[in-house]
Amino acid sequence: MPGIEGLSHHPLGCCLAVLCQPAAKRNSIGTWHDGHLRIQLLAAPIEGKANESLQNLLAGCFDLKRRDVQLLSGAHNRRKRVLLRGIRMEQAKDRIEQLHRDQASK
Repeated sequence: MPGIEGLSHHPLGCCLAVLCQPAAKRNSIGTWHDGHLRIQLLAAPIEGKANESLQNLLAGCFDLKRRDVQLLSGAHNRRKRVLLRGIRMEQAKDRIEQLHRDQASK
């Protein structure tokens, strides 16, 4: 199955490409940009705090345990690949679309 903008298949679930903006005003899931999902994080990129915040935010958004959200690449970069363990690409896409609808209605 071909990738869905920023999502790709992984044997354990799916991979999500994200573009993080640490030290933002709030935690939020943004729009797609250049094949990456924009994510704003309150945490500063100091001693892995932003990466931890990203994992916690994604775990909450996808109803996963934190251990099921694994950083695959980009630990010291704004562009990251994250494994969402136990989630299929279609489920992830549907959940992201739902998050966007929820944010638009606020």
